[in-house]
Amino acid sequence: MDRKAFARALKAAPVIWAISVAACGGSAPAVPTNTPAPAITATPTEKAITAAAPAVTAPSPTGASLPTETPVALITATAMPATLSKAPEPIQVAATCRMPDLDERTPVRQSRKLKSPTSDNTYVAYSPDGKTLASASSYFGSGTLVLWDVKTGKKLHEHSGSLFRPVFSRDGKMLAFWTTDLTVVLWDVRKWEEISTIKNDTDQGFWSAAFSPDGKTLLTGDAGYRVKLWDIATGQKVMEYGDGHDIGSTTLSFNPDGTAFVSGGQFISTKLWNVASGEEMGEAEQSSFNAVTFSPNGTLIAGGNTASQVVLWDGETLGTVSEIDMGNDDQVYAVAFSPDGAWVAAGGHASDPPGQPTIRFWDVGTGTEDPSINYTAEVNSIAFSPDCRTMASGDDSGNIIIWRIGK
Repeated sequence: MDRKAFARALKAAPVIWAISVAACGGSAPAVPTNTPAPAITATPTEKAITAAAPAVTAPSPTGASLPTETPVALITATAMPATLSKAPEPIQVAATCRMPDLDERTPVRQSRKLKSPTSDNTYVAYSPDGKTLASASSYFGSGTLVLWDVKTGKKLHEHSGSLFRPVFSRDGKMLAFWTTDLTVVLWDVRKWEEISTIKNDTDQGFWSAAFSPDGKTLLTGDAGYRVKLWDIATGQKVMEYGDGHDIGSTTLSFNPDGTAFVSGGQFISTKLWNVASGEEMGEAEQSSFNAVTFSPNGTLIAGGNTASQVVLWDGETLGTVSEIDMGNDDQVYAVAFSPDGAWVAAGGHASDPPGQPTIRFWDVGTGTEDPSINYTAEVNSIAFSPDCRTMASGDDSGNIIIWRIGK
């Protein structure tokens, strides 16, 4: 499919999107075909990724080749200590699955529907082992946190309060969520009880949070457009980024080795930051993003904004790789890469015209779009399971859908 045909197809379709890097005509250095990706020695500012499968190239309309994500056998990531003064130590994370090829023979269909006790804005997050799903729904400051058994659909735990958006630590032992009283709560998943809290040092409420890959620090964004790094053990602020006026704080994502993060927000610039030094590493051409996320190997960043755009950026510079203009007034509220980086999905609210599908996704390497989903609720969040078998979505009515991927 050429670039114009792909753009026309996207423009004619609605709101849950995953984009093909190749089909959008981006450019990047070619990766040799049928040769294993070499290991790279990790430093505080570098990551080492050893691929389990050969690197793959996808030809672009301009003749350039773009790297596509491949299953990662072992990621050696540098763990950033809370003090940011010691040399980082490597942590290891194994990738255990590969997404199927995305075509008309690979259906994505509804497997299970769960209902949150609070019927409003619902956000979901899979545990790292994929066995449980956390959901948080809120309605004018009153919300419910639920831990679900993915296999049975049964509630394992429930907690009520003024809470928003659950985030799992990488080891799955903690959940973080924020409340209306300027507090982030750190929650013990096994004991289902509060561990500690982080209180903001200003009078601004929190809007977003992200655990560092080593689990020692927590990144937060607040209503004052400030992004801060906190020591989880002490609850003390380690660093603050930007000047509080030009840094987005609605959405945050660490790169896999914890040395950098991307920040975005409505009507605010999207920027890439060095965690240790606080230095700004790049700024996107586009702005006003509701959601940003790194790909599993850190080479790409995906974002969805208020201007009906889905964008892929370079993970080291924030330079634009591909950009899709949806051509309507819809907003993108969620983006997610599959665990192997082969698919990227986005979800949002369809309003022009109403009744359009609100979940769409593509194969990153080929540009193939899955034609099987027809879901029209207003989607706030999406998440892939770690085993590549399911995807979860949360909508504006408290509905949580588990989608089965493949046969």
